Amino acid sequence: MKNSFDETLKDIEDQNQRKLHKVLDLETRFVQVQMPFNPFELISLLDSFCELDQDENNRNRNQFIDMCYKINKKLNQYQQNSQLFHILQDHNNYSDILYKYFQLFNDEDLLIGICTAYSYISTNDDLNLLQVYFHPDIVDLLLQRILDTDNIFTESAKNTEMQNIFLTSSKKVQIQSRLLLTLYNLCYSKLFPIETIFEINNEILHFSMQCSSSIQQFVYHVLVGTSVYVALFDEENGSLHMDFYKNMQISIYNILELDDIRFHLEIYQVYIILIQAMKSKKIDANMSSFIEKMIALIENLPDPSSDYYSLIRYDFIQYYMELLTEFYKLEDGMGFINNSLDWDLLWQKMYGYDQECNKMFFNKITDLVLIDTSQIQYFNIFEKLLSVYDDMDTDSKCKILSIFAVSFFELNPYQIDMLLSTEFLSSAEMLATNDPISSFNYLTIFDQLFERVMASDELKFKYGEQFYDLSTIEEIENIAAIDKNYEKSAVLCETILEKAKIDDD
Repeated sequence: MKNSFDETLKDIEDQNQRKLHKVLDLETRFVQVQMPFNPFELISLLDSFCELDQDENNRNRNQFIDMCYKINKKLNQYQQNSQLFHILQDHNNYSDILYKYFQLFNDEDLLIGICTAYSYISTNDDLNLLQVYFHPDIVDLLLQRILDTDNIFTESAKNTEMQNIFLTSSKKVQIQSRLLLTLYNLCYSKLFPIETIFEINNEILHFSMQCSSSIQQFVYHVLVGTSVYVALFDEENGSLHMDFYKNMQISIYNILELDDIRFHLEIYQVYIILIQAMKSKKIDANMSSFIEKMIALIENLPDPSSDYYSLIRYDFIQYYMELLTEFYKLEDGMGFINNSLDWDLLWQKMYGYDQECNKMFFNKITDLVLIDTSQIQYFNIFEKLLSVYDDMDTDSKCKILSIFAVSFFELNPYQIDMLLSTEFLSSAEMLATNDPISSFNYLTIFDQLFERVMASDELKFKYGEQFYDLSTIEEIENIAAIDKNYEKSAVLCETILEKAKIDDD
C-alpha cells in the first residue's frame, strides 16, 4: 500500500509528464480529432521508414524525414495505447535506425524527429521496450549530446555533404529539450542503477549553471527526476543517501538566485522531495535561508492583474504553497514562518488571478490553517474567508465551516460579531445536512453563537431573529435518529434545543 510520500512523488511525476509534453509537442497542433488507433497504419509507416533507410542510393532525405515525423505524430496521438508499444517492441529495425542516426548526429531536421521519438517512447514503463530502444551506452550518448551539442554536431557534419555544418539555435533548443525530456523520463524507469543516476545528477547540476535559459526548465526537470529516483530507492531499500540530499539542498539554493520564477517551480518540487526523503524534523540552516528567499520573493511578485508569468502562475501557486506547507509541518516551522511571512501580502499576490488559481490557492492556504487552527490569528485570514464564503463551491464552503468551528475559541469578540452581523449561519445552513462532519461543524458554531446571543439582551435584540427558527436543528436530529454517523451532531442538537427551552421559559 502506498504512503503519502509515494503519492507525492507520483503526483509530481504525473504533473510534469503532462506539462512537459504540452510544452514540447509540436505535432499536437496538427491533431484535431482523435481517430481510433489503426495498428496496420503504424506498421506500414514503420516498414516504409525502414525500407527507405535501406535504399541509400534512391532515398530522398525530405521524404525520409517526413516519414519520421509521421511516425511521431502517431506516437503522440496514441501514446496511451498499449498496442502501439507492442508494435514498437517488435520493430527492432526501427530502433536500430533511430540509434544509428542519433549516433551520427549530423542532420538537424532528422535529429529533431529522432529525439522527439525518444521522448515519447521513454514515457513507457515497460523495461523490455525500453531495453530495445535505449542501448546500454544511451546515458553517455544523451549526456554528451546535451552537454556538447554544437561541437559533436559540427564534427560529425563535416564528414557529410550537408551544406550547413552548424546547428541553428532554434533547432538546437528543440534537440536539447527533447533529449532532456528523454533523460527525465528514463530517471523514472528502473533501467539504470543508482550510480548512473548520481552521474546524471552531477553532470546536469554542473550544466545548469551555464546552459541557455531556453532549456533551463527541462534541465531542472531532470534534477526533479534524479531526486525522485533516489528518494524512491531509499524508500524501497531502507537506505538514506543523506550526502546526495544535502548536496542538492546547496545546489538548488544557488539556482534560486535566478530572477526568473519559471525556474523556481522545479526547485520547489525538488525541495519537497528532499524534506520528505531526509525525514526532516526541524528546519536546518539551509532550509532557513531557503525560506527567507521564498518569503522575499513574494514582495517582488506582481499583483494579480499583471500578465507577468501568466502561463505558469497556477503551477507556481501550487508548488510554492505545497513547499511552504512542508516547511510549516516541521516542529519549528510554524513559528519560523508565522514570524517571518506577511500573510496579507501572500494573499494579495496569489489570490485574484482567475477562478482556477483562486481555488488552488484557497485549498492550499486552508490546508495550512487546518494544520493547527490555534494559529489562525497569525494568518489574519478570518475576514478573508468570511468575505469569499458565498462565492465558493460546496467543498470550499465546508472547509471554511470546518476552520471556523475548530478555531471558534481562538476568535476575538470582533470576529464573532462579524459572524453574527453577516448572518453567516443563514448562509451556512445549506451545509447543515450535507454530511456528518459539516453538520457537526455547523452545530458547533450555532451552539456557541446561540449561547452568546441569549446571554445578552443587547445581542438578543440585534441578532436574536437568527435563532428563532430551529427547524434545521430538528431536521438534523431526525437524520441522526436513523444515521449513526450523525451521533455527535445528535448530542449538540439536544444541547441546543434544551437551551432554547430554557430561554423560552
